[in-house]
Amino acid sequence: MLLDIITDSTTPAALSLVSLLSASAVSWATASVNTEDFSNYLPDFHEWKKAWNVTYPNADVERARAGIWIDNKRRVDEHETHKRPWTLSLNPFADQTPAEFQGMRNGLSQAVYPRPPTHYPPLTVNPHLPTSVDWRDHGIVNPIKDQAQCGSCWAFSAIASLEGQYARLTKNLTSFSEQDLVDCVQNVQVASGGDCCDGCEGGLMDAAFDYLITAQNGQDDLESKYAYTAMDGTCAFKVNGPGLADVTGRVDLPMGCDHALQTAVAHVGVVSVGVDANDDWQMYTGGVYVPDPDNGGCSSDPGALDHGVAVVGYNTDVFPDGSGQNKTMNYWIIRNSWGTSWGNDGYMYLSRDVPNACGLSNYASYPVLSSKNVQENQCLNAHPQCPQEVCYTACPCDCFVASSTSPCDCSAATCAC
Repeated sequence: MLLDIITDSTTPAALSLVSLLSASAVSWATASVNTEDFSNYLPDFHEWKKAWNVTYPNADVERARAGIWIDNKRRVDEHETHKRPWTLSLNPFADQTPAEFQGMRNGLSQAVYPRPPTHYPPLTVNPHLPTSVDWRDHGIVNPIKDQAQCGSCWAFSAIASLEGQYARLTKNLTSFSEQDLVDCVQNVQVASGGDCCDGCEGGLMDAAFDYLITAQNGQDDLESKYAYTAMDGTCAFKVNGPGLADVTGRVDLPMGCDHALQTAVAHVGVVSVGVDANDDWQMYTGGVYVPDPDNGGCSSDPGALDHGVAVVGYNTDVFPDGSGQNKTMNYWIIRNSWGTSWGNDGYMYLSRDVPNACGLSNYASYPVLSSKNVQENQCLNAHPQCPQEVCYTACPCDCFVASSTSPCDCSAATCAC
């Protein structure tokens, strides 16, 4: 975690943090904090340091961090006056500017990765979706992991979905290696003419799935054999080694279609998604996050996607709305990779009442593993005469629900958007 970096000022990451403070962060921190503010806030700042075991390499860095912390405390205090259904708190990341935090944690590449035209939403014999799904209760979701000061969110997102698919297939929850992807998924060509994926500098989940198929025989190494370091390294995967998974393809869900995402989560499992993890995400603590783009909230614009996470379920429940009243709210269960000190033990509840909240339906996908019981592949292989454009033409948001009597017949499907 970041706390470990700050405590040891000799690490490259710590030196990087110090250099970040040398200019923009210092001026940002001190511009709005006067001596009286420091005097008033310092006792609380020291209590926060003690609570999270934070130390700094020297007094100048500590003063700059204190200035940032004070400004973030004002953000938390101001948030409370708006009576919103989610909470912010001074978590371990409260001594970082939003730009600094996002720069170190958000690593979803902005490159336009090619998505073949023959990808389909998941088909199901039951056109009625369950009212709630939480795959954490079914043994296919590992404990929360921490990407630390590396922009490897894309690798953690891809691995979360891979682990879920593998656990459903084998009944064996296994921890796969994010570091394998960080080190090995490099310079993958993208549609824009450039290349994708540079370890801690960013990448894409689709590129990770494709790389496993084309370069690693569908396999990813085990975390126990290829441990996470939060740094770029030399690819050490051995094709004949202990890798597992057998990834044979991927499914990309229709862009911007919440129903397709909900269907996939309900009937397939954990799904990788990209989101706009804006300033609100940094100190999110609990409740249902309801984006308000007009007031600084996250955006549903595909161009704003900057962070990879995973959807592990959805639900409807009653929450305090911030005004002293309770309100029934629909939400996604978002698995993040910022450790358990962030959010609701590492998770976020993201509103489903806001369409395409934070853009999570813009870039959703999951890997396909070698299995004859994956119904989607069975249907598509049995009915190659049903290409995407035939099935989707009548559906404005490119999603449909299969017929309960003819699940593989596209013409019998109904538009559910």
